[in-house]
Amino acid sequence: MTASTNMRQALTKIRRALSRQDIAPELTQYLVQGGTISAYDGRFVACCPVAYEGTFLVPGREFEAILDRLPDEFVIGLEKDAVTLSAGRLRGTIRLLPPATATFPQPSPDWVTPPVNFLPALRLARPYISDNAIYSWALCVSLEFNLMRATTNVSLVEVDCFDLDASGQLLPSWSIDYILSRSERLTGVQVHPEYAAFLFEDKSWMRTQLVTGKFPEQGKNLFTEFKSPNWELTPEWKSAYKTMAELTESEIAIYPDKLVGVRGKGTAECSIVTRAQENGVKFNPEFLNPVIDIATHIDFEVYPQPVPFCAPGLRGLVVGRR
Repeated sequence: MTASTNMRQALTKIRRALSRQDIAPELTQYLVQGGTISAYDGRFVACCPVAYEGTFLVPGREFEAILDRLPDEFVIGLEKDAVTLSAGRLRGTIRLLPPATATFPQPSPDWVTPPVNFLPALRLARPYISDNAIYSWALCVSLEFNLMRATTNVSLVEVDCFDLDASGQLLPSWSIDYILSRSERLTGVQVHPEYAAFLFEDKSWMRTQLVTGKFPEQGKNLFTEFKSPNWELTPEWKSAYKTMAELTESEIAIYPDKLVGVRGKGTAECSIVTRAQENGVKFNPEFLNPVIDIATHIDFEVYPQPVPFCAPGLRGLVVGRR
């Protein structure tokens, strides 16, 4: 019998990688092996060190259900066909699965120091990833040489990431969300043609499949003549916009002297000066909100051409009403 002091903490770090669907049972299992615990949902593997050297493969939901109810200090008892978790009067037993059936892809042993602003760049790009699966590349951030690209299919951004040595690999949103959920410092990166991997300060890692395809050349070409806008989005303007967006259903109109929103049969207006066209510019706030949240400058006057916006380390374009 072996005492474990950090199995719960390790489980917290990897449980996002456990499939919540029952279609493929092999994707709903935890593998404890060689002082680590791993989970694999068919898209990415997450692995974390644990203070236990035994080997077993266990159904994930049952393991979580027991472990979540135990105190931090508990004992693991391993038998031929079952594992027992116990602490005081609490005890749970789970029948094991054959460890030889577990096939969890591993990263290469060769890690590269990540760009200094890799995680901040991912955070900047994340709001501009689409949730529409029609185009697989829109569900990703494109990792490129010294920058990242992302699009909602309405807005498009380039984010500076100096020292990023990539060539258009598509990093999917679910992997990005996992990476950004981790509090530990990122210490290693691998970007290969078919997968990427990320190493954290606590020696845990994740390995993700990349999405097949390419970020559209048309999107890249839109930035060839990008001109940084010089009209500043002041805190006062952003506050007014936020109020109007909350009162708006699907369309917000921006005029030189006011913002106008419509919800059902009601109309709301807010008087505020904007550098915009006399006949107004209309947007769906669902897509404009993440732009206004981050942008420091914007140029509404170029509409109906793509409207440029920028922030430190970020350049973007947004089209009108959709």
